[in-house]
This record gives sequence, structure tokens and C-alpha cells, in this order.
Amino acid sequence: MEQQIADLLRQNQDLIRALQIRDDSHSHKVTVQFEKFDEENENFDSFIERFETYLDVQNVPIANRAKVFVSSLSAKLYQLLKNLLAPDIPSDQTLDKLKDALKKHLTPKPLIIPSRHKFLNRKQTEGEGYVTVRVQYKNQKVNLNLYIVKENLDTILGREWLYKIHLDWPAIKAFRAKTEQNLNNLLREYKDIFDDKLGEINNYEAKLKLRHGVKPIFCRVRTVPFALKGRVENEIDRLEKEGIIEKVDSSEWATPVVPVVKSDGSIRLCADYSVTLNPNLIVPQHPLPRLDEIFGSLNGGKQFTKLDFKHAYLQMKVHPDSQKLMTINTHKGLYICKRLMYGLNGAPAIWQRYVDGLFQGMDGVKVFRDDARITGSDEISHFTALEEFLRNVENTG
Repeated sequence: MEQQIADLLRQNQDLIRALQIRDDSHSHKVTVQFEKFDEENENFDSFIERFETYLDVQNVPIANRAKVFVSSLSAKLYQLLKNLLAPDIPSDQTLDKLKDALKKHLTPKPLIIPSRHKFLNRKQTEGEGYVTVRVQYKNQKVNLNLYIVKENLDTILGREWLYKIHLDWPAIKAFRAKTEQNLNNLLREYKDIFDDKLGEINNYEAKLKLRHGVKPIFCRVRTVPFALKGRVENEIDRLEKEGIIEKVDSSEWATPVVPVVKSDGSIRLCADYSVTLNPNLIVPQHPLPRLDEIFGSLNGGKQFTKLDFKHAYLQMKVHPDSQKLMTINTHKGLYICKRLMYGLNGAPAIWQRYVDGLFQGMDGVKVFRDDARITGSDEISHFTALEEFLRNVENTG
């Protein structure tokens, strides 16, 4: 009898489990795993590039980014950060202050003369080695030892090489003078590009597209600390004067702003679109270039130029219909945003799609976000690519 009751109870439990509804909604959730910074196998600049990409992909709110940064550090690095910021607490600081503190410590600028003296006078230690290479300079051919050091220093043509190879110094000096002259000519011709004024792209307007059935979201203004209020007001006035924002009396949409204190004490005003627009936007699909694509496009280059688009997103105008969606709410009132704002979901894809189209087909040119790399196999091809790049930038405003 007891066995029959036990069998009956087991059958009932099996039936209950079979009738229970499984919730598989979480099984399809996509998460991005972020590897913490490993100072032994990665430099700090590379880590920052990975971290900023992670923030964009995960759509991390601006107010939480400093805490996410702290959690991405190893225990050893977090202890270092605490020591650098003491008596302040890392989690209470801005993201920019945290990055600057670590960068200054981990990547100090080397002193050139002491570094060269140390290199020239150092002796080979156990476990270190070198490679013997065949070197040809004009009609001279010799076998020389090539040493590679880990430090981020300038390449040095050492005494051993200078004793064995007789360089044509007059030709070298003449080449350098010609290169500097060509560069100065380019800088004079395109001097307007390098002034401090904010650029304005004249042939393109960014458009934002909402998901179907989305209702406007209006968020109240957030309280600004009294100590920052004056600097925040100055930043609002500057943005309005430069035509980036424009005051309005009313709006269906309103996004609160977050003042971020930069390392020099000035204010960067960031809109927290994570609570308004970002969840409701249809994000344009455009792939960001991978590292192997960037290196591949610059393959064969011997001379390089690196240029940055200052305030890249702010150079791109926004369609009037989209300006209303990006309205920000400040203690000075409501302002529509007339330029593409940082923190907006899809802004990286919108910008990358535009610059990819602008410089499409140009040999030796690759742009990733606000960073442009121009190269050539020799001086002529390098300056040709650089001039074509600058001409395109000037023609677009």
C-alpha cells in the first residue's frame, strides 16, 4: 500500500512539472562579456578604446559610467587608483578624472635624453637577444644587429650602424627641409580647417527614426550642485552662442542633462538619453571598422599623418524634425539640439556611415570615429593623399 502511495505521489509530481510553463525569455538575452584590464598584456590606450566601445554597445547611462569603469579594473589596478586619488574615493569621481589619473601614471611621457643614454650604455642581460639583419643603403650592404626594446621610444640609428654605414647627410637634411616646406604649404592652404571654430558639415543632416507607437517622454530638470551652477550656465551660453542648441518655450520631449567635470575644471554637458530617446530609437545599422580592416587599409604605408576631428559629432547638423526629439531640459529652460549629440544611441553609426562615404575610394585614408589616418608609400603619395583628404574636408564645411 505504501509503495502504491509513493508511486502515486511521484506521478503527480511528474504531472505538475510537465504542466508548468517554462519562461525562456531570458535564454535569448544577449550579453557582452568585457575582459578586465590586464596591464601585463595590454596597454592602457587599447583598454580605453575597448571600454568606450563597450559603453556604446551596452548603452550604459552617463551617470553610471565611472562606476562601470571602476568595476572593470583588476584588484591590483583598483588599489593603485585609490592611492592616486586619495583621500577621494574612485567611485565618486568622474570618468574623465579616473582615466586621466591612471593614464598619467601608466603612460608617462619618457624623457628623451636620459632614455637614449640608458639605451646606448645598457648591456645585454640573460634571456635577451637580437636578430642579425641584412642592411642595404645605396651601394652599401652590411650585416648588422637589430635590437628591439619594449619601451615606447623613438627609433634610434645606433652607433654600431653609424660606424658601418656612411650616410649621405646633405641629401637627408635637404629631404627633411623639403618635407617641412611641403607640409607648411599644405597647412597654409587649408588653414581654415585648423582654426578653433566649430566646423559645420554643409551637405548632410542626421535623421532619427522612432519605433512605431512611441509616446513622447518629458523628464524634469535635474538639480545642479551649487558649486557647478555657474560653470554649467557658462557652458549652456557657449553652446547656444555656437549654434549647437537653441532655446524653446515648450517641447513634448525633454531629456535631463548631466554636467561632467573635465580634467581642466571645465564642464562637458551631456544629455542622458538613456532615459528618453535611446530605448525608443531605431538604430541605423552600419558596421564600425575592425582593427584588421584599419591596418589592412594602411598596409604598405611608409609615411603617416594622424588627424582628429575636433568635437566630431557636433559638426553634424540634425534634421529639424529630429531636433525636437533631442530637446534637453536644464535649469535655464528647454533647448532643442541642432547638432548630433554625444550619448545618443546610433550616433557612432551615423557618423561612421557619413565619413566612410565621404572618403570612400581614397587610397591610404582610413577614419575611425574622430580619428583619421593618412599614409603613403613615399612622400609624394603621402602628401597627395593628405591633400585630397584636406580638400574633401574643406569642401564639406
